[in-house]
Amino acid sequence: QGSRRHSAQAVVRNDHTSWSELPLEAVLNPLFVKKHSSKNDLIRRFRHMLTALHHHDFGELGDDELPQEKWPALGALAFYLVENFWCDKDSTIRLWTAAMCLEILALYAPECPWDNQSLKMVWSEVLHQIATLGSNDKDANLKKLVTRMLGLIAQVEMGALLLEIVNDEKDAADSEEHA
Repeated sequence: QGSRRHSAQAVVRNDHTSWSELPLEAVLNPLFVKKHSSKNDLIRRFRHMLTALHHHDFGELGDDELPQEKWPALGALAFYLVENFWCDKDSTIRLWTAAMCLEILALYAPECPWDNQSLKMVWSEVLHQIATLGSNDKDANLKKLVTRMLGLIAQVEMGALLLEIVNDEKDAADSEEHA
C-alpha cells in the first residue's frame, strides 16, 4: 500500500521523474492525464503514456476475451481523450491525442473502443493532423510521431475498418428505406 500511495502522490505532484515507478494501470488511465498542470506537462504525460504503450507486451487476447475486459482503463482513456482534447485549440495537443488514440485502436483492433461516429471523428482528426504537420514542421520528435502514426494506420487497416462502417451504415439506411 505504501508504494501505491507514493505512486498516487507522484501523479498529483506532477513529479515526472517518478512516473517510471508508476504501475502501467496508473499511467494508462484518464486520471494520469487529468492531473496535467500545463501544456508542456500534458505533452510529457502523453510521451510517457506512448512509451508505456510501445514497450509493454499486452499479450494476445483469448478467443472469448474482449479488449475492454483485458484493458478496461484503456477504454476509459480512449473516451476521455476524445471527449477532452479533440477540440483543443493547440494543434500539438490534438496531434498527441491522435497518436494516443491510434495506439489504443491498434491494441483493440479489430474491435474499437468508440462508436462509429466517434471513430470517424478520430480518423478525420488523425488525417488532419498528419496532413497539417506534414513536412512543414522542423521538430524531429513530431516527425517520428507522425511516422509511427502512419505505421499504425497501416497495421490497423484503418481504411478497411472505415469502409466497413460506411457500408454497414448504408445497408442500415437502405433497410430502413425499404421497410
